[in-house]
Amino acid sequence: MIQLPQPAAKVIRKIVRQFEKAGTGALETGQLWKTIDEPNALDALRQGGQPAELLRKTKETLFAA
Repeated sequence: MIQLPQPAAKVIRKIVRQFEKAGTGALETGQLWKTIDEPNALDALRQGGQPAELLRKTKETLFAA
């Protein structure tokens, strides 16, 4: 399990909730950042590492479940 700083974890939780609501397509849309309504989402993710890598790991975890 990855320990993320609170701001990064908050963004990941919002992304997961969006996936729960709208499925896989919600993760692939260019509107994801507007949909999760989290100002500075990328900056928050950077606190936990590379945003692209965090999203990839999040998707892998969601699809494995």
